Amino acid sequence: MFAALPIHAAEPSTPNDSGFQLSRTEVNVPWSSQAFTLDAAATTAVSANEDIWTKFDDKLHLAMTFSLWATSANGTFGVRDQNADIDACFSDLIKHASYAFNPSIELWKGKWEFIFAMTLSKLHDNGKSPLGTDVDVASTIGAFDFLVGYSVIQTRFENDMTLVVTPVIGAQVTYVDAEIDPEFLQKRTSSTTFVDPIIGCRTVWGFAPRLDLRAEGTIGGFGIGSNLTWSAGMYLDWEFVNSFSLGVGYRALAWDYDLGPGDTDLILHGPWIGLTWRPF
Repeated sequence: MFAALPIHAAEPSTPNDSGFQLSRTEVNVPWSSQAFTLDAAATTAVSANEDIWTKFDDKLHLAMTFSLWATSANGTFGVRDQNADIDACFSDLIKHASYAFNPSIELWKGKWEFIFAMTLSKLHDNGKSPLGTDVDVASTIGAFDFLVGYSVIQTRFENDMTLVVTPVIGAQVTYVDAEIDPEFLQKRTSSTTFVDPIIGCRTVWGFAPRLDLRAEGTIGGFGIGSNLTWSAGMYLDWEFVNSFSLGVGYRALAWDYDLGPGDTDLILHGPWIGLTWRPF
């Protein structure tokens, strides 16, 4: 999951006689019995057709997101020679103190972005073996994404809506500590770490002042670390006060990998809520 960037649609602005428009941060001051609009951040007017990021995103910026993820788990979980089918909703997992966090840090300047996103999930559920017997499954999964992105589209439309499209490329480091305790059989444990190349994209549509709709996803593995890993999410971000945004949405993260003879094909998914702080 990437950090939420403040690219929502600008608040309405008024063109002046020269065909220029002023930025959305405005103050009105009396002068010769008329109200003139001044830019509170800079006195230079911006062309109505000028890309908004030329003015606002030419400096270094930082965003930090702190989030909670109400995960459900579906799929097959394997450790050594034992497999278990898992179909657990969030209410089932939370009974066993299962949890998932998805914090991220993003640094960007102009069109370049550097992203670190982490997923830490603890799962504990009662599954079923291929023979139908009960299996107790517990695991801790950590996924760490290191990504570089470049915005190929940064557009502000005539109606002040905005659109940003940012492809990303990087690596995902996954750590899995798993335990399967089958009924009538000996407990199996395993720990492994693997690295996957990943590519992805994020699209952010600023459809109203202080409101963004964000879609993002990645895919990777390709048999190098795991057989396949992917993630997808859709979020609504609201900048309720300067430098702070609240995001809500739905996210999924999946792996298909081998732990010895045991094969794992697991999907984590569920509602997501996050708070983003942009100190500069």
